[in-house]
Amino acid sequence: MDRTNEIMSAAIPICMEYMEIGMERLANKIDDYIADYANSFVRAMNRVLTRTKKLQELGKKGKVQILYFSYLHSNILQDKFGYQIDVFDKDFFVDQEEVYEDWDVSGIFEYVEEDWEKIGRRIESKVPRMKAYELQEMKRSYAFGYYRFVEEILENLLPLIEKLKVYTELEKEENITICIGEYMGTYKCLQVINKKEEEE
Repeated sequence: MDRTNEIMSAAIPICMEYMEIGMERLANKIDDYIADYANSFVRAMNRVLTRTKKLQELGKKGKVQILYFSYLHSNILQDKFGYQIDVFDKDFFVDQEEVYEDWDVSGIFEYVEEDWEKIGRRIESKVPRMKAYELQEMKRSYAFGYYRFVEEILENLLPLIEKLKVYTELEKEENITICIGEYMGTYKCLQVINKKEEEE
């Protein structure tokens, strides 16, 4: 068995055990999390959309077409958990005017460090000579499970965007796509807002 398979064979069952407990713990509090993060979400969206509007008034920003919620791998390794909210026009990642705001969701990850101390020790007891970078990579993968939970919360908060005054004042494309994923990497689309009304 090669090194990677040896680590994965030992780590996956242990991580899954703790992940199941963690997800149940979070699911029991999801309504509280949605309520707690609604205010910070609205503040972050207000700030980033206000800056976007100012750039549009200066002729430096095109019509809004994509709202992108992203995380950085490097932040996970530094125990910084949150999203960067980018507002893009039709050029997406090559949009020349960068507008973004951070949205801190670190409270949802409060158990990751606590869990990982136990998980790491158990993995090390099964796999000899574990390197620090190997454990860090496993920790990063473990944290991704929590990001999937944040997606569920985010989907509940998205309707708040269209209620913001500054949103109604923006120059927008008829369909705005909301995406989530890795910064400048793989992503998926969660929802389309500002849809054009179909003619009867």
